[in-house]
Amino acid sequence: MEINMIKFMKKGEENGFTLIEILVSTFIFSIIVIVIGNAFSHTLRMQRRALVTQDIQENLVFVTEMITREARVSNICPVSLSSCTQGDLYMKHKIYGDIHYYLSGNQIYRDILNDSEPPSILTSSDIQIDRLNFYRIGVDYDDNLQPRVTIVLRAKGGSIAEKVEINTQITASQRYISD
Repeated sequence: MEINMIKFMKKGEENGFTLIEILVSTFIFSIIVIVIGNAFSHTLRMQRRALVTQDIQENLVFVTEMITREARVSNICPVSLSSCTQGDLYMKHKIYGDIHYYLSGNQIYRDILNDSEPPSILTSSDIQIDRLNFYRIGVDYDDNLQPRVTIVLRAKGGSIAEKVEINTQITASQRYISD
């Protein structure tokens, strides 16, 4: 007794998918692929933005740490002197002598005035510094305040599509210096 498998199928039934079923499943699959693709693209953009932000922060930490380390052990130039402006910081360091920090173009420079070396560029060429201000407090000899300097920076970096801007401020107090 041989059983024929075709007998179990009802007459008029056919195996396969209709055109409408294929179109609906293709549409649903396309929607899922688009959603996943957009999520992946957004994740990549956020990662690039995070890397640019990290690069800017590392540069700013380096620059501010260098300036504040030297400001703590130096005599900070009073604003009343003609050579000092809000965008420049002059200080007299016990080891290096006269040091000048300033913004030129989009880079921060450190110039040791007592040597013949050219000024050092402190910031990376990947970022642009468009604001550098030094606010001095207590550097005049008759005000009886502890000398300190507040540094205000604004840095930008990244591509046109992923532009990142960071504003930072840090204050360094001068330690007691005896001759």
